[in-house]
Amino acid sequence: VVWAADIMAYLVGTWLGGPKLWPKASPNKTWTGFVAGVAAGFGAGAGFAAATGADPLPLAILAGLLAVASVGGDLAMSMFKRRFGVKDTGQIIPG
Repeated sequence: VVWAADIMAYLVGTWLGGPKLWPKASPNKTWTGFVAGVAAGFGAGAGFAAATGADPLPLAILAGLLAVASVGGDLAMSMFKRRFGVKDTGQIIPG
């Protein structure tokens, strides 16, 4: 879900642009990318439900909320990194 949301947000935000989501925290994130990412999260949840035969509505809602939470966490970590002048927060996966 998070991968689907991140990838779709990046692609659509880069392609279409739009107003910045929170320039102080992450100057490249756009509202357009955010909406596309959340939609991809809903779609990933519904797709998983369809593939497993589960009820799609609860999984789509949960996946959409997870996509929103992932953006919130990403923005919070970006603010942390900017506040303390840190480039990377880990050694294993840079970025």
